[in-house]
Amino acid sequence: MIFMSLTTPILLLLTSIFSPLQDTVVKCTILGDTTAAERKAIESDVSYTYEKYKHAFGYELKVTTLIDLRDKKSRPSDAVIYMSWMTDSQLRAKIKGQVPDEQLDDAVDFVRENRALTHELGHDLLFYYANSKLSSISVNLPDFGRYGHKNLPDWIDESFPVFCEDSNLLKSRLRFAQNNLDRNIPFSRFFMMKHPNSDDKEEENNSTKPAGKDSRESVTSFYAQAGAFYLYLEAKAGPLTFKKIVDKTLESKSMSEILPTISGLPHTVEALENDWKNWMKIQDFS
Repeated sequence: MIFMSLTTPILLLLTSIFSPLQDTVVKCTILGDTTAAERKAIESDVSYTYEKYKHAFGYELKVTTLIDLRDKKSRPSDAVIYMSWMTDSQLRAKIKGQVPDEQLDDAVDFVRENRALTHELGHDLLFYYANSKLSSISVNLPDFGRYGHKNLPDWIDESFPVFCEDSNLLKSRLRFAQNNLDRNIPFSRFFMMKHPNSDDKEEENNSTKPAGKDSRESVTSFYAQAGAFYLYLEAKAGPLTFKKIVDKTLESKSMSEILPTISGLPHTVEALENDWKNWMKIQDFS
């Protein structure tokens, strides 16, 4: 993909990102009993996420993912990428009692239609990439002690998984971010903040909540901004920009140190936030 300028329609970027898979190659092994339809859906979601990985990190991932659907789950010692997941019947049993019985079908459909598996697998693939990089890095790395990977700030840990989501869900997040630009999380805090769902309830974390809103909107804002910023990075500086930032972060570099090294991006956090807002204002996320 060629690099895209500020004026390049976001539709072209989204079309390239969300284009359907031409040939579905099975990238997973499934443990446990499931229906043929569920198996096909899982295999499709895993292949979709692997394509997103290839797009973001520039190479095809050869390692397969082990999807565990068994009632009694346990990670095999030789599993490289392992996901504990649920069949529709298991999901229904877990949700039952949390929503009225007449809404059970809709609740199960919502999880499946919004490709929750692709988001969660996105976390695992990002972990895999980071750990692979760490094996060849000998600097003293920061331990963020955050919601996700301990050596990555939480905005990075959520940006790629949000990018892996179903196109309709991602576009709804982008519209939310666009409609709330006047209430965005300041980048100086966004790049260092803890995930709003973090167990560590520090004052810094509480400060991410928009005034007068509950914590759920904080989570919504955080995810929306993470996804919108990911697409901005790609539109302005190319599809491997996120990878470059991850690599530099794993070398113990801050965003203030990273930005001057990336062609196509402003060189300060303040200028970056202003440019991102201006870019967001002219995008069509319909």
